[in-house]
Amino acid sequence: MDFLAIKRNLRKDYSSFKHFKLGLLSDAATQFLAIALRGVAFEHQIDLEIYEANIGSTWPEINGHGGLYRSPKPQGVCLCHSYPVIKNKFYKTEFDGRKNFADDFLIDFKKRLEILSENGISYVFSHLFSIQMDEVFGNLGFQIQNSFAFQLQKINLGLMELAAESQNLSLISYPPSYFDPKLYYTSQADISFEALPKVAHSIMQTLVAKMGVVKKCVVLDLDNTIWGGIVGDDGLENLELGQLGRGKVFVDLQLWLRELKNRGILLAVCSKNEEKTAKEVFLSHPEMVLKLDDLAVFVANWCPKSENIKFISGQLNIGIDSMVFLDDNEAEREQVKTSLLEILVPNLPNDPVEWLSFLQDLNLFETSSVSDEDFTRTQKYQQEANRKQASHAHQSLEEYLRNLEMKAKVLPIDSFTLPRVAQLLQRTNQFNLRTIRHSETEIKSMIDSGNYIGFALSLQDKFGDEGIVSAVLLNINEYLFIDSWVMSCRVFERGLEKMALNLMIEEGIKLQKNLKAEFLPTSKNQYLKNLLPSLGFEEKAGFFELKSEAKYFKEHFIFRNN
Repeated sequence: MDFLAIKRNLRKDYSSFKHFKLGLLSDAATQFLAIALRGVAFEHQIDLEIYEANIGSTWPEINGHGGLYRSPKPQGVCLCHSYPVIKNKFYKTEFDGRKNFADDFLIDFKKRLEILSENGISYVFSHLFSIQMDEVFGNLGFQIQNSFAFQLQKINLGLMELAAESQNLSLISYPPSYFDPKLYYTSQADISFEALPKVAHSIMQTLVAKMGVVKKCVVLDLDNTIWGGIVGDDGLENLELGQLGRGKVFVDLQLWLRELKNRGILLAVCSKNEEKTAKEVFLSHPEMVLKLDDLAVFVANWCPKSENIKFISGQLNIGIDSMVFLDDNEAEREQVKTSLLEILVPNLPNDPVEWLSFLQDLNLFETSSVSDEDFTRTQKYQQEANRKQASHAHQSLEEYLRNLEMKAKVLPIDSFTLPRVAQLLQRTNQFNLRTIRHSETEIKSMIDSGNYIGFALSLQDKFGDEGIVSAVLLNINEYLFIDSWVMSCRVFERGLEKMALNLMIEEGIKLQKNLKAEFLPTSKNQYLKNLLPSLGFEEKAGFFELKSEAKYFKEHFIFRNN
């Protein structure tokens, strides 16, 4: 979408969307960026309210001398730094002091970040600088500390190191040619109209990832999509795949897909093919990068692809809106798009040579965090398939659960478990009582305050280790209020929710406080609609209460391993 198309979104109805307020602080004009952000927000179903500060008023606003913190206070702030402004500031710095320019910038930036955090701003967005040579030293500038190019690179590196340590800073990249001098000198807006959609999309994709909206799975067609040719007609040996001709195009695409899988994105196959013929390519073709072990689900038959994608969604227990479908065939793409409105189906260019750069440019797989569990996610889903198969061999659910040999660890929320706990709160939709998306910073503050009890649960059985799959945050007041209770969909129906409840009751008995809970329904957590009553909670004035007494302990078949 171009800027004008995005601007037309502002006329549409945002009233049913989730509200989010964002502060824009910049030393350049942001009126066009504000329009682009709100317009792009419509595509993500967010009612984005923007507080736009005056040009160059970042420090007064952060220190509370503007309207930034007025009610309702923004949940996030975007710190924008104008390329010509920072360049002019560099030029006005004494030559001998220029080698410290980046360090001074980063010290100043870190102070801003700390003050925003102290004022309850959960999300801070900033950008890296595109390296544009000022040609004072030419290419030698990359070797001279007093040069603008050297210091700008140093700022970028420092921002990345700061973001790696920070729990509320997210960095985005601007397109290399984002700066429009004609626009800047006439309006003080420094992002070109051509670059605005990409910049706005980048910010919004980062924001929605932090709000828990992420893509979890890529569903792949096979013939003429991850290899050239049709295996059933051309034969395995005649496929375009390898280091010659267009074969390299498909090898590079597979390499990228495998990197996504290694990062935690699930890969699934949905192909109109004979299953044995399709699998043979993975098993026998010497140039195949992807192997069957890289795939969470493999479906090859002659059914409509939309039906098979529904099946894959059920097997993985993830929403169709968290899936991306890649297919070279325009008719197949259209069939899936019209049948499954929630799924994302990129319109791949006609030439496969352009696919990889096209997909990377879309940046579909933005994430707010990465944990150790991500790197073994495919393996865990394959283990779950083995569990489902094993369940058919038992005559009762109780017999099956006993036979799983489940063991769980109860873990504190500390520096080791915090990233995964925050990830669970941000990404979990189905088993999430209130769908409150606390950040790492917020969770740490809650635990450190002494007003909250928190724990996480890891689970393993004879098929494998699931890692940390559940977390609970309890607010200590008149009751023990269940602020957050989340559990991965991978471990549904195994009794872990009963173990978590028993642990909550134990805490209530220690503190002589009963449990109080709230269920806030969404389109995705209907699984929990009857959970609290089934566990013994009584509904009172819109909340649910349970006495902290041993008689309410629930039987399960999980052994505590610590």
